[in-house]
Amino acid sequence: MIISEKGEEVSEAILASERFGVTLIRGKGAYSGGDREILLTVTNNVALKRLENLVFMVDPKALFVVENTFYVSGGQFSRRN
Repeated sequence: MIISEKGEEVSEAILASERFGVTLIRGKGAYSGGDREILLTVTNNVALKRLENLVFMVDPKALFVVENTFYVSGGQFSRRN
């Protein structure tokens, strides 16, 4: 999970350079009241460091949360044209 003020830019960078998708959820900071985007993506340990570097290259202030998941099923979506 990635929380960022630059969610659109981060998601575009991920889609351009990695082989996995991203879901973008609009959010609002409870403390700041500012708009945020929450990006959800699933990747493996091999790509994790690349993803982290990519996120912080686009938004150094992003919050990057990693949760270990031992089972993921489904979720094949096609891109819009």
